[in-house]
Amino acid sequence: LGMAYTWNARPAEAERLHREALDIHVRSLGMDHPTTLYSMNFLGSALSGQGRFDDAERQFREGGEIAQRILGPHHLVTLSFLANRAAALRQQGKLADAEPLLREVFDTSRLVLGETHSTTLGMAAALGEALTAMNRFDEAESVVRPALETARQTYGPAHHDTSQTLLSALAKLSEARGDDAAAAALHRELFDIRRQALGLEHPHTRETGDRLMQILRRQGNAAAAEALELELSAAGA
Repeated sequence: LGMAYTWNARPAEAERLHREALDIHVRSLGMDHPTTLYSMNFLGSALSGQGRFDDAERQFREGGEIAQRILGPHHLVTLSFLANRAAALRQQGKLADAEPLLREVFDTSRLVLGETHSTTLGMAAALGEALTAMNRFDEAESVVRPALETARQTYGPAHHDTSQTLLSALAKLSEARGDDAAAAALHRELFDIRRQALGLEHPHTRETGDRLMQILRRQGNAAAAEALELELSAAGA
């Protein structure tokens, strides 16, 4: 039930239920039991859902330390704690702290799961976006571009958790570099994929369309930006 509240954007209720579950598991199973670790991870996600990223980061850090000790650094539960902790740090703007964690999860995922696994490719996108935010553009491209090619070959161009996520990361990288021509082409490609796969009313499609409109206006292409705006407005009517 706690996860259902989390998925349905009711993080306060989710937090209460996950705290209750964690207390029960700690008393009955102990801190080192895998079920207890799952409860810690779920609680951290509920805290993140409320914007309490500092509290969430502490929860993920504590759980990750236990998971690494009892399950080892290559276990998926350990990697999940590390990835979630990195996400909480990114939300706080602590990119220098998040980047080594993201790289650790990415490298370990490549080793344990393989280059084509969706988790590996998702972590490539997260690492690339963090590097982009730190203005380390060449490093970001060296991670994102080959991962995007792998995702397209493995899952097809429209796969949400890999190809779309990586294409978005590459588009944001081009935009951050000031290459509006490349950014516009990539955002257009992503917009067309999302329009077909998700529909014009989906938040991800509309977000991509909004970013594309901003770039088109910067390029002085007012007609294309207006046409896109009208398309999105008609879909939202």
